[in-house]
Amino acid sequence: MNLSMKREDALRGEQVKFLYRHLPTALIINVLLSAIVVAVQSEVVEASLRFGWLAVFYSILAVRVVDAASLVPRRFRFRV
Repeated sequence: MNLSMKREDALRGEQVKFLYRHLPTALIINVLLSAIVVAVQSEVVEASLRFGWLAVFYSILAVRVVDAASLVPRRFRFRV
């Protein structure tokens, strides 16, 4: 393995650590942004459609949280 490949592997490892470390923040921001979108669309889209969209979005987000919790190595698990 040459020096270039070692650097690429080290960089990839740091990128993965960065993504895992910031995953809780990204999920929280997704929750907030989806609520803002629903609020902004209140004058244009019916309430049943907005809240249906929000329910689907939050269901997908819940799956992402469970999936992330199972994939994140123990040392990167988020603390609540």
